[in-house]
Amino acid sequence: MTVIQVREQNNSAGDRGDVEDPHRSTGASSGGVSPSHPTGESEVPVTDMWTRTPPEYRNLTIVMLTVNIVLFAALGCFTYWLRTGDPYPLLRPIIALFGDPPAAPRYPYGAFWKGCLNPFGSGQVTLTDFLVFPISVEHVPAHMVIVGLLMASLVTIPILVAMLYRLPVAVVFLLIVGFVAVFPWLALTLLVSCVIATARPFRFSFRYATVLLALLPVVIYFFAATRGALASAVALAGPVERMKLYIPWVLALMASCLGSAIVLGTAYLINYRPGAIAPLLAVLFAIPAILFVTQVGADEMEYRLLEYDYGPAGTRVFADLDTKALLQRTVELELLSDVPEESREVEAVTQNKWLLLRLAMPTELARQQDEVVERCDDFLARYPASRYVPNCLYLRGRALDMRIDMDLLRRDLRLDFYSDFPSEASRETWKELLRSAPESPFASVAGLNLALLEAREGRLRLAQDVLRRVTDRFSKPPTTMPEAPSVSGLRALLARKPPSSTLNVDPQTVAEKAAQILSLIRENYEARFEEAAHPDQNPISLLLRCDPRDPFYPDNVLRIDRRFPGSKLHDNLMVHMALGEPDINTRRSKLLECAKRYRDGDAAPHAIYELGLLELEHNRKAEGREALELLLKQYPGSPWTVSAQRRLLAIEVAPKAK
Repeated sequence: MTVIQVREQNNSAGDRGDVEDPHRSTGASSGGVSPSHPTGESEVPVTDMWTRTPPEYRNLTIVMLTVNIVLFAALGCFTYWLRTGDPYPLLRPIIALFGDPPAAPRYPYGAFWKGCLNPFGSGQVTLTDFLVFPISVEHVPAHMVIVGLLMASLVTIPILVAMLYRLPVAVVFLLIVGFVAVFPWLALTLLVSCVIATARPFRFSFRYATVLLALLPVVIYFFAATRGALASAVALAGPVERMKLYIPWVLALMASCLGSAIVLGTAYLINYRPGAIAPLLAVLFAIPAILFVTQVGADEMEYRLLEYDYGPAGTRVFADLDTKALLQRTVELELLSDVPEESREVEAVTQNKWLLLRLAMPTELARQQDEVVERCDDFLARYPASRYVPNCLYLRGRALDMRIDMDLLRRDLRLDFYSDFPSEASRETWKELLRSAPESPFASVAGLNLALLEAREGRLRLAQDVLRRVTDRFSKPPTTMPEAPSVSGLRALLARKPPSSTLNVDPQTVAEKAAQILSLIRENYEARFEEAAHPDQNPISLLLRCDPRDPFYPDNVLRIDRRFPGSKLHDNLMVHMALGEPDINTRRSKLLECAKRYRDGDAAPHAIYELGLLELEHNRKAEGREALELLLKQYPGSPWTVSAQRRLLAIEVAPKAK
């Protein structure tokens, strides 16, 4: 064979992507020396992207590797955003150089990274946290698929890069896993997997077997990192719901196996030319992103963070606090350098700090209210069509109604917030909620608060109409409400929870309270009192203006009774005065007296119900049950019987003390 023929044969093999055996003789005419390849390719088996040495292959390999790194870094940022709500894990200093710095992160990056690295203690961030915060798989089942595919990408790509681009290149991807997606333990686990995938003893001719072997440390990682999932699963109702904490990791392993098979098969078919990983990485990134946009939405993330900060269970604002330790510590710091000779000096400093605390509380409350209103307004402006608009309006109205129990703060040095006494500042918010979402469970709260505000202004007929609509619409059991469809089995696993499910608003309980206020107005309304023109001449309006947590509440009620002697509201005023008694025994005796003296009026059922609650709250279960059962027997048509039945049912199902 001539040299020209050998070159022609090599060119033809290069065009087909074939590689000759380096140990095969090229013919006697060549003198036993292999001719140089005209394109510069070395005649060795192609096993990875760097085997081909021509410049066009090397350049394409570098370009595709750069594309893979950029895509994988974007995937890591997306993962970090899903875990924290912060889209700028490591880019804040760079962004600040070219414009206004982004808002401070809710969770500092360093603290979050240390929490992920910490395997013990209360500050650790577990793998299960990815499934319950900020977006919970319990409420958004599509999040299971998103998390599963993201984890499959984070697991599969570094192993494939180690096999096709060699181990040093895979270190870049491991750094993205550890410091961008912030999975430090997963990054260390994947380092072991990459070593297995590239170590000579495990480099089988069937390369897919090598991948499966390299995934074994990941299986161990998933098992170890989800051992604490049982504690989180306790809060999930039923075994079907608890499965949601494990399905994403199974899905991640299955997707990793399938994705690896696709990439290795594609790499083999194209004879390990560059471009095998990028399509899979793009698909594994695109599918979770598309699912998030179509099935979850950015408003889900924003609302969950908003609720976490400003919801009833949040600690950012309106957090109850025992101020005794805080006050004591402040006094100690004040007197640290000057130890007093007399206790009177300590008492004087304490009283001074206590006075400053009381003066600062209203200002701090106003600041927190403004913060919540601003965040809610921002959400409503950005997502006007979101399913969480009623939730956001509820949180906004709740914040505007928030008050401090100053009597409890003065008496026990305990800071306690409450929002069940509506403020005039929240009127427009409740109107908007009732108008935009009349079927939402939050509309029950909006209707009740609007009715109270109208009744205080003397518009009792309008208040009755609103209360009647609340009782008619929300007095049914929650299972029959439009937002609570009955599902089971696989449908229960995939069903998305209603948006109101996390704020613990029971519209039936609100309807019970609305029915009780409606009965109070209806039974004691006197036409001789002018309504809107002179609300101060209406005892019902004056009573509803009195805050039960005000330390002067009994005195205020007594003034109303003296101002309107002989009114139909007299028996109700006596019950409210009894409820304002701080001494338990005095309160009990006065409630008993009201129940006996006014047994033919509408106040007697109220007195008996409150007496039953008083006994139950002070561990007198038998006496409390007897009072509630007496209410059911003597006043079956009273609106207080519904609440009494619910209390009795709670007693029956309560676990017995051992």
